[in-house]
Amino acid sequence: MLSGPDITRKYQTICKRSFKTKLEQFLLSRCIADAGATDSFTMDEFDRYAISDEDIKMYAAVYYQQPYDHKIKGESIVDLYSIIESWKRLKAEEIAKWEGFYKVCFEKILSYEYFENFIKGDKCHYCHVTPEDINELIDMQKIFKKHETRGFSMEIDRKEPNKEYRKDNIVLCCYWCNNAKTDEFDDEDFKPIGKAIRKVWECRLGRKLKE
Repeated sequence: MLSGPDITRKYQTICKRSFKTKLEQFLLSRCIADAGATDSFTMDEFDRYAISDEDIKMYAAVYYQQPYDHKIKGESIVDLYSIIESWKRLKAEEIAKWEGFYKVCFEKILSYEYFENFIKGDKCHYCHVTPEDINELIDMQKIFKKHETRGFSMEIDRKEPNKEYRKDNIVLCCYWCNNAKTDEFDDEDFKPIGKAIRKVWECRLGRKLKE
């Protein structure tokens, strides 16, 4: 069972990741919309910004997949990257203020109280393995992971990995499913993979996992 400080650290970590997800896509979308201009970026605008499916497609399926010389509305990807990274270096203090503001707002989209109860769950959303099952597999010498700290408790997965951590976008997930899912699959894509992993656990345990 996680202690209070452990839960707080996890909450702070996902808040930071959530901020980064929103910031990266905000900067790219605004940079594309304003043909590389960054002078008009404001915290108020950032606060109002909501990640859209179109933004995700541009960010994950174009910006990170196409060659550096590929152009998006007249700007090459390498130039967009340079503009965004330069802005982040020059505006480090401003970004820190944005992050501080985001931490306050984050409580509204995923409260600490909700998270504290959520993290106490004990079953992987995808394969249904529990920490007790994992400990049993360890005792049976049927766990072969090579990570000293991960794998003993449930982790937090975003159903849609390129969106923020919100109540409706998080599930508990075991280390193995989380590693396999990465940022490539959403929760629907991953369901058959989770079922296949579940079958492996059941085969190793010699019994069915609980629903």
